[in-house]
Amino acid sequence: PYDGEHTTLAEFFSKRGYVTSGFVGNLVYCTEESGITAGFAHYEDHQIKISEFVKSFALGRRLEASQLAHDLFSHYDVFGDKDAAEVTGEFLDWVDDRPSDRPFFAFLNYMDSHEPYLPPARFETRFGTGTERNHDLNAYFLRWAARANRGQMSEEEIAAEVAAYDGTIAYVDEQIGILLEKLRQDNLLENTVVVVVSDHGEQFGEHGLHVHGNSLYLPNLHVPLVVYDGGNLPAGLRVATPVSIRDIPATVTSLAGLSADAPFPGESLERFWDTADADSVIGAEPVFSELTDIRGAPTTKSLVVGRYHYIWGENRIEALFDLIQDPGEQTSILTQENRELVLRMRRLMAPHVRGDSALWERLPQN
Repeated sequence: PYDGEHTTLAEFFSKRGYVTSGFVGNLVYCTEESGITAGFAHYEDHQIKISEFVKSFALGRRLEASQLAHDLFSHYDVFGDKDAAEVTGEFLDWVDDRPSDRPFFAFLNYMDSHEPYLPPARFETRFGTGTERNHDLNAYFLRWAARANRGQMSEEEIAAEVAAYDGTIAYVDEQIGILLEKLRQDNLLENTVVVVVSDHGEQFGEHGLHVHGNSLYLPNLHVPLVVYDGGNLPAGLRVATPVSIRDIPATVTSLAGLSADAPFPGESLERFWDTADADSVIGAEPVFSELTDIRGAPTTKSLVVGRYHYIWGENRIEALFDLIQDPGEQTSILTQENRELVLRMRRLMAPHVRGDSALWERLPQN
């Protein structure tokens, strides 16, 4: 659980007179037990449902995870999950009842695009491939489900998974639209900063991998990031320069006019939309990522610098990709003819490795 060592955005805004609220669909990592509710005056995670009561017993959890229970109820979803419409509804109810004389900070977490990718019926066939998904291969756990045989899926089955994933994204997109329209009708949208972002991407067979949390290839790292500020930002601007989501707290506090005493790392993303050439990737700042698998997999680190993506791992993985020429990261350009570029990437990676002597010994220096 979060230990409270650092200030959260909710704590920061709460201390400055904002009324704070959170509404989450991820009932594994975003509940009160995780500690991330610090600073929220109002927070909705678990709901009062029969399924929640059942899951409070060890026997109930075992039954809930059994295939028999899912067969009996003809229901392949995770029992007791919380879909996007419920998260949106909770927030909109709170907006109507909140103290109207105070600014607000709200956090909404949608879980629908997470495995097992189960969109509502009206989105289930929108991107359909004609291949029926075999939900009997799902393994069910407490508040989570996973396909059991990802590595054996055919191309048609993988395409069906992608279509379902796209359906869940379209569903979340619809719910965000409902939320924004409500704020507009209530004359709140033009005075509200809205940030839409994801915590990770998803793999569907790229490099022989599926889902997430097991590599630092682009499908895992490249996520949506949309910022709206009541018409105060340049409309329709798309910034091609790679940026890090660690800059979001600094961006939000700056747009709220509270950057002077903000304790957050990073810099406001305003530096990109305030420049004349927002699509330039020349001299781009390195964007760092790290994967440390709690199951014991080797630590892997990554740097995206403009068009180049450098990946290095303690199991002697080293690769360099040109994301413009090779967006699928199929061919590493870690060659002698690119020696100067490779050395530059190694130098940029060094500060992220130097603190660990065991890893530092493995990082090539020349």
